[in-house]
Amino acid sequence: MGRTEDWAFIAEHQAEDLAQLALQLAKRPELDRSFILAQVNGRQKAKEKLPDWAGKAGLIFPSRLSMQQSSSQMTAQKKAEYLAGGTLVDLTGGFGVDSYYLGQKFERVYHVEPQEELQEIVRANFSLLGFDRAEFFLGKAEEFLEQANLPTIDCFYIDPSRRSEGQKVFRLDDCQPQLLEILPRLLELAPRVWVKAATMLDIQQALQQLGGKVRQIYILAWRNECKELLFEIGRESVISPQIQIEEIYPKRAFSFQFELAEEERAQLSYGALGSYVYLPHTGLLKAGAFKLLAERYGLSKLAINSHIYSSEKEILDFPGRAFRLIRAIPYPSKAAKKLGLKKAQIISKNFGMSVEQLRKKLKIKQSGGSYLLASRDQENKTWLYEMAPLF
Repeated sequence: MGRTEDWAFIAEHQAEDLAQLALQLAKRPELDRSFILAQVNGRQKAKEKLPDWAGKAGLIFPSRLSMQQSSSQMTAQKKAEYLAGGTLVDLTGGFGVDSYYLGQKFERVYHVEPQEELQEIVRANFSLLGFDRAEFFLGKAEEFLEQANLPTIDCFYIDPSRRSEGQKVFRLDDCQPQLLEILPRLLELAPRVWVKAATMLDIQQALQQLGGKVRQIYILAWRNECKELLFEIGRESVISPQIQIEEIYPKRAFSFQFELAEEERAQLSYGALGSYVYLPHTGLLKAGAFKLLAERYGLSKLAINSHIYSSEKEILDFPGRAFRLIRAIPYPSKAAKKLGLKKAQIISKNFGMSVEQLRKKLKIKQSGGSYLLASRDQENKTWLYEMAPLF
């Protein structure tokens, strides 16, 4: 794909700003503008998202939307740690990142994709990468399921499209293909189904919709940002599925597992902040491990809606951010007006004012090594807490 003159232009301009490049290409009608911009955008995004593919000569990248919707190398490789078997069917193949990395653990992987041009890109890339375990099916997931006559399928993987009429959606029943409609057929053909869902999807609502078949939930994060929410579904009913949070950024990597029933049984106490303050990783907040987190690490919580924890001892392996409390100041008060801070990183949680509003009110620049936490206690009183980071 792509002509010699287009590839030559890409090689010369692949590090340039896309907007400026588009202006240049407007004056070069002999070149394939859309192809060139897709390749330059893909290479620039791949440096962080797909580092192993970024510098591969001849690799073809898809449209900006397909590139945006694909998994990252880091999350795909993490998922590959959980999956293995004979045959994997990727029902929403797309750019093929998941098919490629998950397929390393399977004897055969089927890439199902309704867009012919996109699938041809994947076919060419897999050949270039030396990946020969893939079979290709051109069509929708529903069409594959109607025609499927494979002797055995070990696992289905599906990442439903979260766009409807140009708008972003996240509910399972708003995405395509309609998972809830085809799930019985999937479980008829394979003992396991893996679903990648929108990270903003409500976990409890999803569990109800999936009919008690969820065996495990995975939350994959990168640098304290939830990147993927995954549901492993089986044929048997499960009373209390396990949730696993994985921070995969190497410098802050951790794993936290629990069963939903553990959170329901956990005990929690509330109290003023002690010598050390702890802010949970976003993955734990997404999972709803509010009481269990405190119980496991011997923490008290500031208030029911604040999700701020504290103790009198330093916890070096806490899954989140940790601080040493310097002082607590009631707000509003004269003391709050005389903080003596010209700059600080402001954090606002359950306070009623945004970081920007607080910054203007307190005349503090949003920078520097000090931290200022604004929140409410269990009696709904507002406080400012000056803190120093531990790590």
